[in-house]
Amino acid sequence: MESLAKDMVEKCRGLPLAIVVLSGLLSHKKGLDEWQKVKDHLWKNIIEDKYIEVSNILSLSYSDLSTALKQCFQYFGIFPEDKVVDAENIIWLSMDEGFIPRGEERMEDVAEGFLNELIRRSLIQVVDTVWEKFTECRVHDLLRDLAIQKALEILLRTTPETADLINLRHLDSLYSKPLKRLSKLTSLQVLKGVLCDQWKDVEPVDLVNLRELTMHDITKTCSLNNISSLKNLSTTRLFCEGYESFPSLEFLNCCEKLQKLWLKGRIEKLPLFPNSITMMFLRNSKLREDLMPILGMLPNLRNLILYGAYEGKEIMCNDNSFSQLKFLCLDQLSNLKIWHLGTNVMPLINDLHIKNC
Repeated sequence: MESLAKDMVEKCRGLPLAIVVLSGLLSHKKGLDEWQKVKDHLWKNIIEDKYIEVSNILSLSYSDLSTALKQCFQYFGIFPEDKVVDAENIIWLSMDEGFIPRGEERMEDVAEGFLNELIRRSLIQVVDTVWEKFTECRVHDLLRDLAIQKALEILLRTTPETADLINLRHLDSLYSKPLKRLSKLTSLQVLKGVLCDQWKDVEPVDLVNLRELTMHDITKTCSLNNISSLKNLSTTRLFCEGYESFPSLEFLNCCEKLQKLWLKGRIEKLPLFPNSITMMFLRNSKLREDLMPILGMLPNLRNLILYGAYEGKEIMCNDNSFSQLKFLCLDQLSNLKIWHLGTNVMPLINDLHIKNC
């Protein structure tokens, strides 16, 4: 095996990327036969009997991934060259697209495991860690090009003709061009993968049937107010870029049919929410004012997850609040010390999780 490895490394022309990706691939191959298969495949494409093209090593490493890992890797093509990527962005993208298999493990842990596997294969690089857990990563330009190429091959990209598909109901706009003609898709019901910069080109008032919206890379300077024009919106996922803050979220109270809401990013002031809300997930909101009095008034709220959503020491649940709540998860509320409960609070609760508080 040492001889095989030496032969392959010598053909890499001393290029660090080729060597580390090849090493990551070989580390997942057990036995001499599997190493020989890798060598045989690479030798088919040797240039003038001298060198292995870097692209062939990268493609072979990509082909060795599972379907879910391939999808996770493709997301790195979304971000600009040399962009340091918040690991949570990739984790949430993976969860949002629905390819994380459901099982006993939390979907978030599975998605994080995918990223760790890509790191072990040297397909992505760790930039920063906190408490031995990586928080930021990036991808080499050549690997980013590969991610984009593979995503396009399986039609994740919005083609120029998409805007002519007037009966289209479901659109994932990852890797898309500006969505200036999106408003013509009047039958559209589900829109995922929209970047905040793309949303400014959309006239939402024409998307009369849109019921589900997922938007990424939101910054404080963005304006989201026109989301209130989506009169049939029932599910929305809004994710800030990195540690950015949301702009004003007051528009949410005008979304009268909104039922499921995901918000990831800092919230300076918690808005009022429509009474139609049944499920809410607030992540990294970093609120300083107790959010429970506002949330407790929602008459149809059944599922609530607060992850890093509050930085205070005390929360207060008023009398008769959370009347329909059945599931509550409090996680990463590291400063929380005291929980005040009034009378007849959460009378229907049957699943309570408190972690890292």
